[in-house]
Amino acid sequence: MATHYVFDLRDPACPRSIGNKAEQLRLLQVQGFQTPATWVCTCDAYLRYLAGDPDVGDVVREELLTTLDLT
Repeated sequence: MATHYVFDLRDPACPRSIGNKAEQLRLLQVQGFQTPATWVCTCDAYLRYLAGDPDVGDVVREELLTTLDLT
């Protein structure tokens, strides 16, 4: 199973590792406030980068392009 780093903030499967700003935006959405369409990258990608994985940037880029249908 592949690891995913990019999520639509409205997706119920969006993990908790999205950071505080994104979490607050999601809370506003849940409470019924209008918010712009938002995609977030999990903190896991950054941690992978800090661990020295030189390919994580390419992985996130490709996932973002695919998610936003820009390929």
